[in-house]
Amino acid sequence: MAPERSGNNDPATAQQQFQRHTLTFYDRITSNNAARIRLWMRLKGLSSEFHIAYTTHDDQVSDERFASINPNRKIPLLLLEDGVTSIPESAVILQYLEERFASVPPSLLPATPEGRAHMNLAIQYHDIYISCFYVPPAPDVGVDDDCGGDARRGLSPEMRAAKLADVWRQLDVLESHCTCDPYLSGSTLSLADVTLLPTAFYVVYYGPRSFGWEDDAVWTGRPKLRGWYYDAMLELHEEARTIVGGMREALDGSADVRARIDSIRRQTEDHPRHKWIYP
Repeated sequence: MAPERSGNNDPATAQQQFQRHTLTFYDRITSNNAARIRLWMRLKGLSSEFHIAYTTHDDQVSDERFASINPNRKIPLLLLEDGVTSIPESAVILQYLEERFASVPPSLLPATPEGRAHMNLAIQYHDIYISCFYVPPAPDVGVDDDCGGDARRGLSPEMRAAKLADVWRQLDVLESHCTCDPYLSGSTLSLADVTLLPTAFYVVYYGPRSFGWEDDAVWTGRPKLRGWYYDAMLELHEEARTIVGGMREALDGSADVRARIDSIRRQTEDHPRHKWIYP
Protein backbone atom coordinates (compact mmCIF):
# COMPACT_ATOMS: atom_id res chain seq x y z
CA MET A 1 0.00 0.00 0.00
CA ALA A 2 1.65 3.20 -1.17
CA PRO A 3 1.44 6.27 1.06
CA GLU A 4 -1.15 8.78 -0.12
CA ARG A 5 0.18 11.95 -1.67
CA SER A 6 -1.65 15.01 -2.86
CA GLY A 7 -0.83 18.49 -4.05
CA ASN A 8 2.52 20.06 -4.77
CA ASN A 9 5.39 18.23 -3.08
CA ASP A 10 7.73 21.24 -3.18
CA PRO A 11 7.59 23.06 0.16
CA ALA A 12 9.25 26.08 -1.44
CA THR A 13 5.98 26.78 -3.27
CA ALA A 14 3.66 25.92 -0.42
CA GLN A 15 3.15 29.55 0.57
CA GLN A 16 1.69 30.22 -2.88
CA GLN A 17 -0.86 27.44 -2.36
CA PHE A 18 -2.86 29.01 0.44
CA GLN A 19 -5.22 30.82 -1.94
CA ARG A 20 -6.44 27.41 -3.17
CA HIS A 21 -6.17 25.37 0.01
CA THR A 22 -7.63 25.96 3.44
CA LEU A 23 -4.53 24.87 5.35
CA THR A 24 -1.05 23.72 4.39
CA PHE A 25 0.48 20.83 6.30
CA TYR A 26 4.23 20.17 6.07
CA ASP A 27 4.57 16.42 6.31
CA ARG A 28 6.91 13.48 6.04
CA ILE A 29 5.54 9.94 5.84
CA THR A 30 8.35 8.53 7.99
CA SER A 31 7.77 11.01 10.84
CA ASN A 32 5.90 9.67 13.87
CA ASN A 33 4.96 13.17 15.00
CA ALA A 34 3.60 14.11 11.58
CA ALA A 35 1.73 10.80 11.48
CA ARG A 36 -0.39 11.79 14.46
CA ILE A 37 -1.70 14.75 12.45
CA ARG A 38 -2.44 12.50 9.47
CA LEU A 39 -4.29 10.08 11.75
CA TRP A 40 -6.36 12.94 13.15
CA MET A 41 -7.23 14.05 9.58
CA ARG A 42 -8.40 10.56 8.67
CA LEU A 43 -10.42 10.00 11.82
CA LYS A 44 -12.18 13.32 11.23
CA GLY A 45 -12.56 12.76 7.48
CA LEU A 46 -10.87 16.10 6.82
CA SER A 47 -7.86 15.16 4.70
CA SER A 48 -9.28 17.09 1.73
CA GLU A 49 -9.20 20.31 3.79
CA PHE A 50 -5.40 20.36 3.68
CA HIS A 51 -2.74 20.96 1.10
CA ILE A 52 0.07 18.53 1.89
CA ALA A 53 3.63 19.80 1.39
CA TYR A 54 5.94 16.80 1.58
CA THR A 55 9.21 17.97 3.08
CA THR A 56 12.60 16.31 2.72
CA HIS A 57 15.57 16.39 5.08
CA ASP A 58 17.27 18.78 2.63
CA ASP A 59 14.26 21.12 2.77
CA GLN A 60 14.48 21.19 6.56
CA VAL A 61 18.19 21.91 6.60
CA SER A 62 18.76 24.25 3.65
CA ASP A 63 15.49 25.79 2.44
CA GLU A 64 15.47 29.33 3.81
CA ARG A 65 11.85 29.87 2.84
CA PHE A 66 10.90 26.94 5.03
CA ALA A 67 13.07 28.36 7.82
CA SER A 68 11.36 31.74 7.49
CA ILE A 69 8.04 30.25 8.62
CA ASN A 70 9.60 27.64 10.91
CA PRO A 71 12.89 28.79 12.46
CA ASN A 72 13.37 25.47 14.30
CA ARG A 73 13.13 23.68 10.92
CA LYS A 74 11.08 20.85 12.41
CA ILE A 75 8.38 18.63 10.97
CA PRO A 76 5.40 18.79 11.26
CA LEU A 77 4.25 22.33 10.65
CA LEU A 78 0.83 23.83 9.94
CA LEU A 79 0.57 26.99 7.80
CA LEU A 80 -2.71 28.88 8.08
CA GLU A 81 -4.77 30.44 5.30
CA ASP A 82 -2.95 33.75 5.32
CA GLY A 83 0.25 32.01 4.19
CA VAL A 84 2.15 33.70 7.02
CA THR A 85 0.90 32.37 10.35
CA SER A 86 2.47 29.03 11.16
CA ILE A 87 1.94 26.59 14.02
CA PRO A 88 4.84 24.23 14.85
CA GLU A 89 4.94 21.34 17.35
CA SER A 90 2.64 18.40 16.78
CA ALA A 91 0.88 18.60 20.17
CA VAL A 92 0.04 22.27 19.60
CA ILE A 93 -1.12 21.55 16.04
CA LEU A 94 -3.42 18.77 17.24
CA GLN A 95 -4.94 20.91 19.98
CA TYR A 96 -5.52 23.75 17.53
CA LEU A 97 -7.14 21.52 14.93
CA GLU A 98 -9.34 19.74 17.44
CA GLU A 99 -10.60 23.06 18.77
CA ARG A 100 -11.02 24.58 15.32
CA PHE A 101 -12.97 21.59 14.01
CA ALA A 102 -14.75 20.80 17.28
CA SER A 103 -18.09 20.38 15.50
CA VAL A 104 -16.73 17.57 13.29
CA PRO A 105 -17.14 14.12 14.86
CA PRO A 106 -15.66 12.21 16.49
CA SER A 107 -14.66 14.46 19.36
CA LEU A 108 -11.14 13.55 20.47
CA LEU A 109 -11.32 15.44 23.77
CA PRO A 110 -12.66 13.61 26.84
CA ALA A 111 -15.88 15.08 28.24
CA THR A 112 -14.64 15.78 31.77
CA PRO A 113 -11.75 17.86 33.15
CA GLU A 114 -10.38 14.71 34.77
CA GLY A 115 -10.50 12.85 31.47
CA ARG A 116 -8.73 15.67 29.67
CA ALA A 117 -6.07 15.81 32.38
CA HIS A 118 -5.54 12.06 32.00
CA MET A 119 -5.22 12.47 28.22
CA ASN A 120 -2.80 15.40 28.50
CA LEU A 121 -0.59 13.52 30.94
CA ALA A 122 -0.28 10.59 28.53
CA ILE A 123 0.66 13.06 25.78
CA GLN A 124 3.27 14.64 28.08
CA TYR A 125 4.78 11.23 28.86
CA HIS A 126 5.09 10.68 25.12
CA ASP A 127 6.46 14.05 24.10
CA ILE A 128 8.99 14.41 26.90
CA TYR A 129 10.23 10.87 27.43
CA ILE A 130 9.38 8.50 24.58
CA SER A 131 9.14 10.05 21.14
CA CYS A 132 12.79 10.41 19.99
CA PHE A 133 14.77 7.39 21.16
CA TYR A 134 15.81 6.50 17.57
CA VAL A 135 17.99 9.61 16.91
CA PRO A 136 21.16 8.54 15.01
CA PRO A 137 24.70 9.02 16.28
CA ALA A 138 26.55 12.04 14.92
CA PRO A 139 28.01 12.47 12.40
CA ASP A 140 26.78 9.38 10.50
CA VAL A 141 23.31 10.66 9.65
CA GLY A 142 21.98 14.21 9.50
CA VAL A 143 18.87 15.88 10.86
CA ASP A 144 16.15 13.44 11.81
CA ASP A 145 12.45 13.73 11.02
CA ASP A 146 11.30 15.93 13.85
CA CYS A 147 13.61 15.68 16.83
CA GLY A 148 15.27 18.98 16.06
CA GLY A 149 18.42 19.82 17.95
CA ASP A 150 18.97 16.32 19.34
CA ALA A 151 19.28 14.94 15.84
CA ARG A 152 21.75 17.59 14.74
CA ARG A 153 23.95 16.73 17.72
CA GLY A 154 23.40 13.00 17.56
CA LEU A 155 23.51 10.76 20.61
CA SER A 156 26.62 9.40 22.27
CA PRO A 157 26.47 5.74 23.37
CA GLU A 158 26.12 6.85 26.99
CA MET A 159 23.28 9.21 26.13
CA ARG A 160 21.53 6.61 23.98
CA ALA A 161 21.77 3.86 26.58
CA ALA A 162 20.39 6.21 29.23
CA LYS A 163 17.63 7.38 26.87
CA LEU A 164 16.70 3.82 26.01
CA ALA A 165 16.55 2.81 29.68
CA ASP A 166 14.32 5.79 30.41
CA VAL A 167 12.03 5.01 27.46
CA TRP A 168 11.66 1.46 28.78
CA ARG A 169 10.81 2.78 32.25
CA GLN A 170 8.39 5.36 30.90
CA LEU A 171 6.54 2.67 28.97
CA ASP A 172 5.96 0.98 32.32
CA VAL A 173 4.71 4.30 33.70
CA LEU A 174 2.36 4.58 30.72
CA GLU A 175 1.15 1.02 31.32
CA SER A 176 0.21 1.94 34.88
CA HIS A 177 -1.32 5.26 33.79
CA CYS A 178 -3.54 4.17 30.92
CA THR A 179 -7.04 2.83 31.49
CA CYS A 180 -6.97 0.98 28.14
CA ASP A 181 -10.73 0.52 28.40
CA PRO A 182 -10.22 0.11 25.50
CA TYR A 183 -8.48 3.45 24.75
CA LEU A 184 -5.68 5.14 26.66
CA SER A 185 -7.96 7.53 28.54
CA GLY A 186 -11.23 5.63 28.67
CA SER A 187 -14.04 4.34 26.50
CA THR A 188 -13.63 6.81 23.63
CA LEU A 189 -10.78 7.83 21.35
CA SER A 190 -8.78 10.88 22.37
CA LEU A 191 -5.76 12.86 21.25
CA ALA A 192 -3.67 10.58 23.47
CA ASP A 193 -4.45 7.61 21.21
CA VAL A 194 -3.72 9.67 18.11
CA THR A 195 -0.40 10.79 19.61
CA LEU A 196 0.84 7.46 20.94
CA LEU A 197 -0.07 5.13 18.08
CA PRO A 198 2.62 6.20 15.56
CA THR A 199 5.35 6.13 18.20
CA ALA A 200 4.18 2.75 19.49
CA PHE A 201 4.64 1.53 15.94
CA TYR A 202 8.10 3.15 15.90
CA VAL A 203 9.12 1.18 18.99
CA VAL A 204 7.78 -2.02 17.43
CA TYR A 205 9.67 -1.23 14.21
CA TYR A 206 12.98 0.16 15.49
CA GLY A 207 13.43 -2.00 18.59
CA PRO A 208 14.27 -5.23 16.73
CA ARG A 209 16.05 -3.54 13.84
CA SER A 210 18.19 -1.06 15.77
CA PHE A 211 18.75 -2.84 19.08
CA GLY A 212 18.17 -6.53 18.43
CA TRP A 213 15.00 -6.86 20.51
CA GLU A 214 12.60 -9.74 20.09
CA ASP A 215 9.64 -8.76 17.93
CA ASP A 216 7.16 -8.47 20.83
CA ALA A 217 9.66 -7.33 23.47
CA VAL A 218 8.04 -3.94 23.88
CA TRP A 219 4.86 -5.55 25.25
CA THR A 220 6.64 -7.57 27.95
CA GLY A 221 4.81 -6.90 31.21
CA ARG A 222 2.51 -4.43 29.45
CA PRO A 223 -0.72 -6.30 28.62
CA LYS A 224 -2.87 -3.16 28.71
CA LEU A 225 -0.73 -1.35 26.15
CA ARG A 226 -0.54 -4.43 23.96
CA GLY A 227 -4.33 -4.76 23.97
CA TRP A 228 -4.74 -1.06 23.25
CA TYR A 229 -2.31 -1.18 20.29
CA TYR A 230 -3.55 -4.34 18.58
CA ASP A 231 -7.15 -4.81 19.70
CA ALA A 232 -8.40 -1.25 20.12
CA MET A 233 -6.42 0.71 17.55
CA LEU A 234 -5.33 -1.62 14.73
CA GLU A 235 -8.26 -4.03 14.93
CA LEU A 236 -11.04 -1.46 15.26
CA HIS A 237 -9.80 1.45 13.14
CA GLU A 238 -9.03 1.21 9.44
CA GLU A 239 -7.56 4.72 9.69
CA ALA A 240 -4.96 3.49 12.18
CA ARG A 241 -4.07 0.51 9.99
CA THR A 242 -3.66 2.83 6.99
CA ILE A 243 -1.33 5.19 8.85
CA VAL A 244 0.80 2.37 10.27
CA GLY A 245 0.92 0.59 6.91
CA GLY A 246 2.00 3.75 5.13
CA MET A 247 4.70 4.42 7.70
CA ARG A 248 6.00 0.85 7.46
CA GLU A 249 6.24 1.00 3.68
CA ALA A 250 7.96 4.38 3.77
CA LEU A 251 10.44 3.28 6.44
CA ASP A 252 11.21 0.04 4.59
CA GLY A 253 11.90 1.99 1.40
CA SER A 254 13.96 4.82 2.87
CA ALA A 255 17.73 4.88 2.40
CA ASP A 256 17.93 7.47 5.20
CA VAL A 257 16.17 5.12 7.58
CA ARG A 258 18.45 2.23 6.64
CA ALA A 259 21.45 4.48 7.28
CA ARG A 260 20.01 5.49 10.64
CA ILE A 261 19.42 1.88 11.67
CA ASP A 262 22.89 0.85 10.50
CA SER A 263 24.52 3.69 12.42
CA ILE A 264 22.69 2.79 15.62
CA ARG A 265 23.56 -0.90 15.22
CA ARG A 266 27.23 -0.03 14.72
CA GLN A 267 27.12 2.11 17.83
CA THR A 268 25.57 -0.67 19.92
CA GLU A 269 28.08 -3.22 18.59
CA ASP A 270 30.99 -0.88 19.32
CA HIS A 271 29.82 -0.33 22.91
CA PRO A 272 28.67 -3.70 24.24
CA ARG A 273 29.09 -2.71 27.89
CA HIS A 274 25.85 -0.72 27.68
CA LYS A 275 22.44 -2.37 27.90
CA TRP A 276 20.73 -2.32 24.52
CA ILE A 277 18.46 -5.36 24.55
CA TYR A 278 15.28 -5.28 26.63
CA PRO A 279 13.70 -6.67 28.72
